[in-house]
Amino acid sequence: MGKSLARWIKFVLFGKKSSSRSSSTKANNLSIRMLLRFQVWLKICISSYGDDFGFKLKEEAMLNRVLKETILSKVVAIEQLQSDLASSFRIQDVMRNEIQRVQNELSCITHKAKQLELQNEVVSLKKKIEALDEDILVKEGQITILQDSIDKPFNIICSPSSMQEFDMA
Repeated sequence: MGKSLARWIKFVLFGKKSSSRSSSTKANNLSIRMLLRFQVWLKICISSYGDDFGFKLKEEAMLNRVLKETILSKVVAIEQLQSDLASSFRIQDVMRNEIQRVQNELSCITHKAKQLELQNEVVSLKKKIEALDEDILVKEGQITILQDSIDKPFNIICSPSSMQEFDMA
C-alpha cells in the first residue's frame, strides 16, 4: 500500500507539468485540494484501524514527504519565474539598445534625405537658370536684329527701289 499510494499521491498532486503559467497555478491549487482530500482520507483510514501509533507515524511521514515535494515544486517554480524575469530584463535592455540604434539610423537617413532633396532642388534651379540664360541669348539676338533694322532705311515692298531690286518692274 505504501509505494503505490505514494505514487498515486505524486501523480494526483503533481501530474504532468504544463508550460503555461496559468495552468501551473491551477495545478498548484489542485495539488493543495488533493492534499487536503488525501489528509481526510488518511484520517478515515486511521479511524477505521483504531489508534495504531505506527500507522499515524507513517501517515505523518507520508504527509511530510508530500508537503516537502509540494514546497520543492513551488521553489522550483519560483526559481523558474525568477529566471524568466531576469531573461525578460535582459531582453528589455537589448530592445532598448536596438530602439536607440534604429532611432539613430532614422535620424541619419532623415538628414541624408533632406540633403538629397536640397541637391535635387539645386539641380532643378540650375536647369531653370540655363533655360533662362538661353532665353536671354535669344532675346538679345532679337534685339540685335531689331537694332540693325532700325539703322537701315525702311523700304516698302512696292517702293521703286525695292521693285528694282527684285526685278519686278
